[in-house]
Amino acid sequence: QGLVELRRAESALADQRALAPAPASPPPVWDEEKESRYSQVDQELDRQRYEQELAAWRARHAGTFQQRERLDAAQQRLNRQAQLLQQRYPGLFTGPASIEVRPQELARLTRCPQPPA
Repeated sequence: QGLVELRRAESALADQRALAPAPASPPPVWDEEKESRYSQVDQELDRQRYEQELAAWRARHAGTFQQRERLDAAQQRLNRQAQLLQQRYPGLFTGPASIEVRPQELARLTRCPQPPA
């Protein structure tokens, strides 16, 4: 049962990683000196475009922050499940920072009766 939960947590983390958007860079900083060389109408149009780009970037950035929180939560869930299994079955994983299962240990555990929880 614990391994099933571990694999579910691992799958959920992979799903969250697949959804993670590439980090977006903000629009370049508004350059008043450069803009002063253009006509008033062009300056206003450039300013409007800049404000729209900035608003769109902020909206994407907010979504990225929420996605990062979901990704962190999925990673924590996987870590908790792996730690639980490591404590309960110390020889189950191939290493202290690994969630790769030793096949012979898994076979041994499936043959033995489960210890009390």
